[in-house]
Amino acid sequence: MNQPETKNQEKSPTSTLSLDLIEISIILVIPNFRPDTINVDFLKYSGIIPDDWELATNPVINNFQTQINFTNKIRINAENNRIIFTEAVVKQEPPKVPHLTCQFITSLNKANYQALGFNTNHLVVVSKDEDLARRYITEKLLKPGIWYKASKEPMRASVNYYYTLDDCQLNLNVSEARLQIPEQSPQSALLFTSNFNYQLQGETSFDKQQNLIQTLEKYESIIKKNQKIIYAFFN
Repeated sequence: MNQPETKNQEKSPTSTLSLDLIEISIILVIPNFRPDTINVDFLKYSGIIPDDWELATNPVINNFQTQINFTNKIRINAENNRIIFTEAVVKQEPPKVPHLTCQFITSLNKANYQALGFNTNHLVVVSKDEDLARRYITEKLLKPGIWYKASKEPMRASVNYYYTLDDCQLNLNVSEARLQIPEQSPQSALLFTSNFNYQLQGETSFDKQQNLIQTLEKYESIIKKNQKIIYAFFN
């Protein structure tokens, strides 16, 4: 799969809002999957990862789970019914996990893939006022009322939104966060956590596999759709 260039930091078309994509995770649902079949040698010999990838920690591999962390901020976690590819995204660099996941699917083309989860974390820095993100959620996204005044301390909240899109379900959570930059004061931020859930289309395992790869190959359009929805919160 080709990896077209993408920018992980986008500017809102209507403001100076800065929206940063900070993490992507891709989940493959595979019933009766054995996590102990995944190890570093298998990943390298199958061509799923390059030979020069280095481990950040010792892998955890047993009958219940596999955890492999690399120094390039990519993590692979496997359980008995799913495998998760996670990447801490580097600004101005295209994410690696969509291509990595496609390589995995091609190598394990006999697996019984059933569903796909495409998850992102976006961060919006709103102010150096540490309380602004909390107030945005509790006073703008939620309507203040008598319930709002029941807390002795400033009330904190996160909000979940559920969307039915043309080809998937989207669960979007908005919560407050703090961005700490060395030698600077903490900044108030909003964390948008998006979960795109796809049920694979096709009558045969091969059809579902092809549908899975085709969906991952359009990952850039998924991210752009995601960011368009987030921008709408500030218009």
